[in-house]
Amino acid sequence: MRRALEENAFICRSLDKKEALATPAAVAAMDVELGNLRKAGVWDESRVASWTDVANKARQSGKTVHVGRVFGIYVEKNVQFKPGDAARRFKGRIVFQGNDTRDQNRTLAFFDDCASAPAAMEAAKACDAYGLLPGHIIQQADAQQAYIQSDLGGNTETWIRLPREWWPDSWQGVHDPVVPLVKALYGHPRAGACWEGYCEQTLRAKGFTPVKNWRSCYWHDKLKVYLTVYVDDFKLAGPRDAVRKGWELIRAGTRGVDAIELDEPSNLDKYLGCNHVEGSSKVGGNPKRTMRYDMSGFMQECVKVYQDCVATTSPDARLRSLRPAATPFLEIDEDPDTDKEGVLAPHAAKVLMKILYAARMARYDLLRAVGALASRITKWTKTCDAKLHRLVCYINSTHDLQLKGYIGDPPEKLELKLFADADFAGCKATRRSTSGVYLCLSGENTHYPLAAISKKQTCVSHSTPEAELVAMDAALRTEGLPASDLWETILGRTVKLNFEEDNQAALQIVQSGKNPNIRHMGRTHGVCAAWLHERLTEAPDKVKGRYCDTAEMAADLMTKGFADPVKWSHATELVGLKTAAVALRVG
Repeated sequence: MRRALEENAFICRSLDKKEALATPAAVAAMDVELGNLRKAGVWDESRVASWTDVANKARQSGKTVHVGRVFGIYVEKNVQFKPGDAARRFKGRIVFQGNDTRDQNRTLAFFDDCASAPAAMEAAKACDAYGLLPGHIIQQADAQQAYIQSDLGGNTETWIRLPREWWPDSWQGVHDPVVPLVKALYGHPRAGACWEGYCEQTLRAKGFTPVKNWRSCYWHDKLKVYLTVYVDDFKLAGPRDAVRKGWELIRAGTRGVDAIELDEPSNLDKYLGCNHVEGSSKVGGNPKRTMRYDMSGFMQECVKVYQDCVATTSPDARLRSLRPAATPFLEIDEDPDTDKEGVLAPHAAKVLMKILYAARMARYDLLRAVGALASRITKWTKTCDAKLHRLVCYINSTHDLQLKGYIGDPPEKLELKLFADADFAGCKATRRSTSGVYLCLSGENTHYPLAAISKKQTCVSHSTPEAELVAMDAALRTEGLPASDLWETILGRTVKLNFEEDNQAALQIVQSGKNPNIRHMGRTHGVCAAWLHERLTEAPDKVKGRYCDTAEMAADLMTKGFADPVKWSHATELVGLKTAAVALRVG
């Protein structure tokens, strides 16, 4: 069990060049990587030339050419294991130095906004949920050296300088030798966009259609399979035989259409740093298929990162010791006039950003606490030190908390449920409110978490209904309506969105579409009550606003700083967070 947790923590260390070159296993790993790139034709060594000549020709012809450096990164993976353990190994990665690309005039090159857009976490969870329907499966596969499967392309030729130790003997007489870059090598500013474009073009040719408003998500209407692509991680769900045919289609080259080179597909296991554990249960006579998102090893690594930072920064024993904590919140008010700078200020961003990844992936109970502390990064105080310590104490006490979803209904019985909530003036320093959003797939025997948001509002609200309206607007725009697009594609029908709100005054304003006391909201919050009114009243078979009892408001977890362990435990259970023992017992 301990080994499984350690493997999930993804612990590795970088080697500097001097240490790497003195380690035969590291050199061998880099030689393998170099050989693979040369075999794939990532650059063309037959066209070696002096950069002086290339630049002169470009200036004479009026063309633009770029030049950059390629270098190797040496990494030892799974260093938590003892030396000699099979899991502990070296890996070499060769990359393009994208932050120092120059043109023929030695001017820093600028690139258009060409970033890639991998599938969102919510899209991946939707794939998991679809794979739990009766007769369906979920599988994953990694693309082999994904980026270099695509050409770099573009109108501007890019040349690269290789490290001297990689030079062939024939280069020794060439001054400042460079070679043209052919493939989209990791690190090049356009590499991600080139791979995404190549991937989409290839998948389209094989019958996959991009899902409207969902980048890197594809639907095959004939096979009824749903595919998400997160850089080089492919996840495919659908009927068992159709999934097998889908993989064959993706991996097969046909006339005029390339194959996407993938590893052998396997059942869903570890994906984006999170262990996915599929199971089943039968509660009340209704069989359910379940999925648990286990990030326990990653959470332990978050604690270790905090401890390492404290060890090098603070002699305060109170920050070093980790005591049991039932909630992540500390009930102390900050005085911005007297509170001095905290000792953890240089490291706070490092710790919080690591925790934030886990919070977005599966630990929704951490979103509110992390968001509140992240807003204080540039004005970190001793009170922030104490609050971060409390957060880490809570993580250390609950590292085995897992997000669990289950599907027990046929596809025609499934609906979407969207919760929106706000804590009026919850931030003591700014008096701004926080919007909380929770989205799940729902049915009589179904509850599957899809997404959660905790976000401070952009300006102060005058009342609770005003803050709630801002949260409702954010929930519907950013999660509810886009999710309807996705699930209507997957299920092939109109999917009802039930919008849950626990503030009756806000609901009444939405039902009427107007209120003289909120005419200012268009200027302050950018929120239009008339728009909410249209969305929630024009098509009740598609979107329906409903009153939700406060005790059942799942978005409370993303807005309230609970200090009561009983209320906090209830809030976590509403979104499907359970300890490992409980999650395992119920499927």
